[in-house]
Amino acid sequence: MLKVTQAFGGQFLSLASRRSIHYSASVLAKGRSKSRVNVEGDKAEDYGDGGDLFSSRVGSSKSSRKAEVSKAQNLEETSTASKTSADLFNEQYTFVWDRLGPAPTYNSPQIRANALRRILRYSEKEPALLDKFVELTGKWRASGRAVDRETTLEFIDRCVVRHPTLLVRVFSDHTKYGMDIPDVKEARRILRAIVLQGKSRVNAEEALQSAVSFAALYPLYGFRPASTDLTSCTLLAQACSQVLLHQPSAETNASAEGESSSEQKPNSSPLISIVPDLLRTLRSSATRPPKEPELEGGASQNPDALHAAARESGRTQSHILERMWVAAGLREIYRGLEKIGYSKNTAQGPRSCLDIIKEELDARTVPAHS
Repeated sequence: MLKVTQAFGGQFLSLASRRSIHYSASVLAKGRSKSRVNVEGDKAEDYGDGGDLFSSRVGSSKSSRKAEVSKAQNLEETSTASKTSADLFNEQYTFVWDRLGPAPTYNSPQIRANALRRILRYSEKEPALLDKFVELTGKWRASGRAVDRETTLEFIDRCVVRHPTLLVRVFSDHTKYGMDIPDVKEARRILRAIVLQGKSRVNAEEALQSAVSFAALYPLYGFRPASTDLTSCTLLAQACSQVLLHQPSAETNASAEGESSSEQKPNSSPLISIVPDLLRTLRSSATRPPKEPELEGGASQNPDALHAAARESGRTQSHILERMWVAAGLREIYRGLEKIGYSKNTAQGPRSCLDIIKEELDARTVPAHS
């Protein structure tokens, strides 16, 4: 018996071990019911946890990455929205300033060609930022970079509204700032903005000085002298008249009475000095601009007018608008001359200068608010 056991021991043990891992019929039946697959329509839940092994983890990782990106974008937008235009201006200003000059603080990232214009857009609400922009423009030019026409036009638009006298400084030094007055229409618009600063008694003298300084730049930019241009000459005379109108009546009357007995004469006033040029331009038929041809829909064929209409500022300028400026200026000039009694002492031929100005006023229709 021992021999039999020894002879068949290995096989016996093998059979015993093999039998030990076999399942019973009930267990096998239960296992088959769990592993049965729905052949007609496979579903994720039929495969136990296998469906979640990749799809759920990959999906969750993608969604988490999207959530992180979205959160970063929201934080950036919130941070930018909480900043004022001055904060954004100073950030861009520092970025560009540190990358200009012979020895820039940083060399990368590089400055874009439109960097000046982008900075300028953050300066429209605060005039003090326009002064900083001019400083940056000087360094921009010193680095061998040019200021394009679009940037110049946007700069003019903002200064006309907020800081007109700054334009005198910039256009007086073309070498340093590199900005050109685009055309004579823009020159007239700038001159008018400067003159309107003199509506306040405090600024009348300064506005007159700035207007005279700016008008002196006309020939440097290829324009005819301001004294021969009706709109410009009228604006200059208007600036002179504003100074007179802001003077106390006693002082003005003393000036008018002194012409017959004291050293002071009427032609000592800037307004009196410019009246001959004004009368000359008023008499000249060449100063009355012809009507510009109109396209269908009211658009002008004049290239300057088309360009002005396409400007982002939305402001357009035409001969009609300029004639309104002239009429408004003539009204103030008339009041100034009338205040010093100039018509009683000086006559231009059979008619006084006041008569001529009055006729021009009657010939031009001007709204009451202009």
